[in-house]
Amino acid sequence: MVRRTERAIWGVLGRRMIRYVPATSAVILAGLLAGCDSMNPTKDDVALNGEEVTKLISGNTFRGAWEGQQLTMVYYENGVVRGSQGLTSSDGGTWTVEEDVYCHRWTRLFGSTRRCYKWWRRESDYLLQNVDAFRIRNMTGTVEPGKPPGF
Repeated sequence: MVRRTERAIWGVLGRRMIRYVPATSAVILAGLLAGCDSMNPTKDDVALNGEEVTKLISGNTFRGAWEGQQLTMVYYENGVVRGSQGLTSSDGGTWTVEEDVYCHRWTRLFGSTRRCYKWWRRESDYLLQNVDAFRIRNMTGTVEPGKPPGF
């Protein structure tokens, strides 16, 4: 485990620098670097309940980013979601809110797998914290009223 971690850190620090990093420090550094990319709720974020999530997204548009590309998700009142990722990828699927958890299943996006999230209201946007067994990356974005042209 330690050797694998040291090798991973070489890519970040370079071979020369790793000589000066003890193995235990390397493990700690790897953990810190892994956490840099995560987006997690803070004490200032407010968890939304199921009713609040439904009211927030029904008939409206979520705009954020996924895997470095712009993500647009348009939520219809009947449980249909349509959206696009980047400039060329568009898809459709379904959305539900069960208890306080929002879930969607797309035809192609997100691996055509049902993904579930807890919504958090933050100071200037929303955090979608993945809560299913897949533990994919969390998302952040804004919710705009209505549907954009073309949807």
